[in-house]
Amino acid sequence: MATASPDTVGSVVGQIVHEMSDLASQQGESLGNILENAIQQAGQVPDQVTKLTDDAVEQIKHLVDPPDWWSILVFALIQLKEIDNDHLSIGALDIDRWSRMVTLTYTVDENTRFTLGLAITDAGKKRGILLDASAALDLTFGGGNGPRIVISSNGAGRWKYEFGGVLDPPDTDGVIDVDVLWKVVPEVPATTGFAFTVGALHLHAKLAKNQTDPLYTLVLGWGDKDNVGLGLHVTAADALGPTLSQFITIADPNQAYSPQVVLAAGQSPRFTLGTARL
Repeated sequence: MATASPDTVGSVVGQIVHEMSDLASQQGESLGNILENAIQQAGQVPDQVTKLTDDAVEQIKHLVDPPDWWSILVFALIQLKEIDNDHLSIGALDIDRWSRMVTLTYTVDENTRFTLGLAITDAGKKRGILLDASAALDLTFGGGNGPRIVISSNGAGRWKYEFGGVLDPPDTDGVIDVDVLWKVVPEVPATTGFAFTVGALHLHAKLAKNQTDPLYTLVLGWGDKDNVGLGLHVTAADALGPTLSQFITIADPNQAYSPQVVLAAGQSPRFTLGTARL
């Protein structure tokens, strides 16, 4: 049996996504046409993000809502924009040899911004994901009932990942951290003697070009070191009922974990239940 490494797992997942995008090429042409029109109207300078007009954003919304499997990522970008309309914007980006990208950009000021790009439209060109920080930054936005997103970078850098390929780091050393907590599962109702906790879905990605860290580290799980992922609390007296509880006395069990899977460049996948809180 072959051993699954982060590189082989990444290649398989990347190949699946690549083939899915090929199957979606006909639908992708519609998105590509919207981006092409936006780029032409704005007279975009190559390698620079063009902010889309409200009309173009509405066209994309209609294209991916309701979403099917090919457009889930684009749909997510549109929804994430609603977290902070003052700073987040949808745009388009044209990079040489890459499919035209839909972008989500968080702008602090004219010199400080962070861009996530998705290239999924054009057959015969590279398709993948872009992360681009224009400067050192530390951003936190969202929260409440929606996702909480924390992004940090120690300097400017553009990272590109082609589906089915390898991660292309910037020319200079740098680190980007992206951390997302999203409460996607509603609260589980308690029953007599039993209370359940289902925490937030947690995604953490770290991209690093330096002498000490793996090129990439990806963590996916429920909860984190500060937030319970999955928990069960039993009130023994209530669970046993008034009769049995008179004869049986036990401590109330209280178990909580934050399970996660860790993938890192050059390392075997790791799984942990997290720290139990008794």
